[in-house]
Amino acid sequence: MEFIDKQLRRFHANQSGAIILLVLAALIMVFMMALVVFDAGEAGRDKIRVQQAADTAAWSESAVKARSMNMIAFSNVAKRVTIGMTSFYAALWVSFAELGALTAVATVAACVLAVVSFGSLATICEKMIEFAAELVEIVLDEAQDGGTFKSSLNGGYFKDDVIALDNYQKYMAELTPWWAFAEGIQRGIRNGAHMSASFPVPENDFPGINLPISINGLNMNGSGIDAKLPVERASEDDGTDIMCGRVGSTVDYITHFADYELQNLINSDTNWKSIIIYLVTGGLAAAQMKMMCKSQMNNVYKEPGRPWRIPKYDNPAEWMLNASTLTFAYRADAERMNQGRNRLDLMGDDVKFGTLKKHIYKSGGYLAMSRSEITYQDSGMPDLWHPSWTARMRPVALPDEWSNSGVTLGAAYNDVSIILAAGEKLGDLTDGQGVDGTGWINDLARLIMATQTFDNEKIEGLSK
Repeated sequence: MEFIDKQLRRFHANQSGAIILLVLAALIMVFMMALVVFDAGEAGRDKIRVQQAADTAAWSESAVKARSMNMIAFSNVAKRVTIGMTSFYAALWVSFAELGALTAVATVAACVLAVVSFGSLATICEKMIEFAAELVEIVLDEAQDGGTFKSSLNGGYFKDDVIALDNYQKYMAELTPWWAFAEGIQRGIRNGAHMSASFPVPENDFPGINLPISINGLNMNGSGIDAKLPVERASEDDGTDIMCGRVGSTVDYITHFADYELQNLINSDTNWKSIIIYLVTGGLAAAQMKMMCKSQMNNVYKEPGRPWRIPKYDNPAEWMLNASTLTFAYRADAERMNQGRNRLDLMGDDVKFGTLKKHIYKSGGYLAMSRSEITYQDSGMPDLWHPSWTARMRPVALPDEWSNSGVTLGAAYNDVSIILAAGEKLGDLTDGQGVDGTGWINDLARLIMATQTFDNEKIEGLSK
């Protein structure tokens, strides 16, 4: 006993190795902190990945829309050039008739004066006769082209060109919302999301989209807004005035006048008579081109000749809604809630949402939002006469934007929620990672509830 007691006292007095316990305790703390940092880093990385997918998808959609806006503007200019050219040529024949009548009167007057003056003004009479003969010769040379223009070009070839341009504009206006929407989905998936979808959703007949839905008392009415390119063909009342106003601009006068003069002065045997004829008829045609444009629009081109324009909106918020794209990107992570987060599985019994009271906080993935818009880079008010449209990123909310647009974030999310649900199936198609269906339903329910309570007053806080 004495030996055992002695050994115990010796062991108790021995302090060697005590530091190991402190080191072990410190290592445990460091290890736990490392796990926290690693976990936070993974979560941050995955969130950034989804945010990048949303940003890429949003910008791509607006880039497609900006491209279509530019193509519609190019087509407007092509219409303007075609209608201006034919209006100038039609006005040219009016100017030939006017110059012919003026020349006939001047020639008769000069010859009468020559007789009255007993031949002293005979030279003027001779020159006027030469001028009239030159005018008749030029008109006869142009007559064949004029007949072709009247019979087949004006109401045929050129009219067909304008119709084709207008059909292209209509095609781009109707196709672009779906083209941009599909581009956003593709870009979002390629950059890390299992699914992405944008608001407004293009006009569709798909069940469950933009239709009233109710789940356990939650109002899921859609926004009732379809994605549309912010363009329209000008009305019958305005179309002719807008097009002929552009055709009758100073630039168009100078362009068509200069082209006419150069074509004739370079390709013809010029003399003082032909130079005067070309200058006078060209000037008269340019001055009457706007008048002839209205005749061309009313009798030849009609509806296809009307230009496309930016619609008028009641307030800036409506314009921003139609010119912007709000993208939601979702990426599922089946393992995210299996790493010590199971305590977030259930909500308390004091929160009653029927069957939705379970699994509300158990997030099975990541959702990100991003917003882009088309923007006009030229000076002045945005129009469809200058191909100066491009895309840029912008905040999700600007002051008074949501409240004045008549849309809530909840309605916007409800419009795309059914489309985002396809992410459960597309997960295996993107990177082979299976998507936890239960986790997706949890996220869907959680996000529906969150966005429903995020009214316009709350979202204004983001802009402040």
